[in-house]
Amino acid sequence: MKIKFGNNTDNFFISVDDFGTVIKYTNNNNEYIPKILQETNGVWIRCVEISSDDKFALIADDKGMLKLFNLETDKLVGQIKGHSNKYTKCKFSPDNKRIISWGGDIKIWKLDLD
Repeated sequence: MKIKFGNNTDNFFISVDDFGTVIKYTNNNNEYIPKILQETNGVWIRCVEISSDDKFALIADDKGMLKLFNLETDKLVGQIKGHSNKYTKCKFSPDNKRIISWGGDIKIWKLDLD
């Protein structure tokens, strides 16, 4: 299981289990309320990152799929099959305008999130 807190607040965190279920937990008066962003799909999640402004979550898996979730709407807003191998790492740039991913090779993706 992987867990990632927001960067600027403790109002939420993301949890990903070994079978691909992605859950966002939102703090409501010190009680964390779960919301499933992605159901179990049987694919091992390799990387979970949250943008520096806490607006997006990046999930990378064993099948070479990179998924971008909007954390304000809790919706999947994009996905890319970027590598033929499994992802090992993924990261937002400090300005959230690019994603770097590694899956045997390195790719840099430009984001247009406005």
